[in-house]
Amino acid sequence: MAITLKIKNSGTISEIPTFNTDINIGELAVNYTDEKLYSANSTAVFELTGSGGSVTMSVQEAAPGGPSEGDLWWASGTNDGVLRVYYDDGVDAMWVDASPQLPGAQGIQGIQGIQPFHR
Repeated sequence: MAITLKIKNSGTISEIPTFNTDINIGELAVNYTDEKLYSANSTAVFELTGSGGSVTMSVQEAAPGGPSEGDLWWASGTNDGVLRVYYDDGVDAMWVDASPQLPGAQGIQGIQGIQPFHR
């Protein structure tokens, strides 16, 4: 089964997506004119590539070896199905979820059964 990833995009020169308006936590956006890729964490938008840079995308169960900052990995294991970005904050370098699993909204309360009448 094929999986389609839809990435938000813009062709406006020097346009950076706005946090919580254009892009939310874990989403990706590309400016194809500037050749820049962006994502967002819990507080801000950050650039994944520089001008003229490149990103490697891997689809496999285990993390790819020798990644560079900004590389993407679709963890395709049985219990995964998560897009991860290789991120280096200057202290630690690691794969982080680009699409974190956020809890969903509470469902609708079901109908209550008939309650017996006691005297």
